[in-house]
Amino acid sequence: MNIEQLKAIHFRATIKPFGVLVAGLLMFNSLMLAASEDLPSLDNTVTKSVSLLWIAPYQKPERAPIYQAFKSILNSDSQLALNFEIRYQPFVIGQDLSSQLNSSYDFIITAGDHAWLSLKDTSVSAKKIGLMLSEPLFRELTIQNPEQVYAISSQQPAQRFFALIQAMNFYQTQTASFFTKQQIEQKLLFENTARTFDVPFMAMEHSSKTSILEASNSIDACCRVLLVKSQDFGASLAKQKALMMNSYKNKIIVIGDSRTLLKQGAMVVLFSQPHQIGQQAAEMVRDILTKKNLKPFQEPNNFMIDSNNYISQLMGYDKESVGSLTRKTKLIENIYSTKDQDL
Repeated sequence: MNIEQLKAIHFRATIKPFGVLVAGLLMFNSLMLAASEDLPSLDNTVTKSVSLLWIAPYQKPERAPIYQAFKSILNSDSQLALNFEIRYQPFVIGQDLSSQLNSSYDFIITAGDHAWLSLKDTSVSAKKIGLMLSEPLFRELTIQNPEQVYAISSQQPAQRFFALIQAMNFYQTQTASFFTKQQIEQKLLFENTARTFDVPFMAMEHSSKTSILEASNSIDACCRVLLVKSQDFGASLAKQKALMMNSYKNKIIVIGDSRTLLKQGAMVVLFSQPHQIGQQAAEMVRDILTKKNLKPFQEPNNFMIDSNNYISQLMGYDKESVGSLTRKTKLIENIYSTKDQDL
């Protein structure tokens, strides 16, 4: 075999796999082009128009963190074409807003009890969402369960308080909180939740006739940790403050559920900020629009913890950073929530 024949054989051996490779690539490209014809274009995104009315009982509601967070979340959704309208609506007893409201709204959102009370009996076709409702109004809605109505409470879920108590290493300490005769369901909820978290708990009854001295003495006789709720004692800040001051004299730790109670003297408070409620409300609107299965009446998903350094030192409590305490509380709450789901 001469040199020319060897060169010819080498050329054929080299070109054959190359030709197979080119043919394979051409076939792959043709398959991808055919498949792409069956796929929807990413540029042809369907945009849904949504009209929202925001009602608040205070002036310039557009500056409120709850509204700004709500609008920011929804505006970030490119699939929504939003039309926002804001209304300052002072609360007037017996007022019916039906004639003042445009029937074209998809959602009417209220912030706070007064705004909700101005809307709740109004006949409109729009979906109503009440934000930061107090415990009595929220409980009323959960019982009535009206259609086209949604709400987010300002009240924290009971398990969150007992998760905080465990995070503070008070889980073996007798804890108490006050309830009225009418708060039977809430009382039972706290008692059952305390048993789940293995926290010794005493539900104390109070009425408009209960003096602060009586309340303080009953707590001192049984417990070393007191949960004070914003609605306790008719939401009277003066009575709540007096109760907390008497508790500290008796070396009783006070945990509250609002920043206002922190200013009045609570050692540690657990609460949700308005912007966190606004974010949750925006997610609720998204879920409704996508017809996702959701709870119509929700407690706050997110929260923060704050503490009074002066009271902590006065009580001899080894203060932990609020960041660390918040992370531990979330972890404990998630552990117990997972247990409940597994049962």
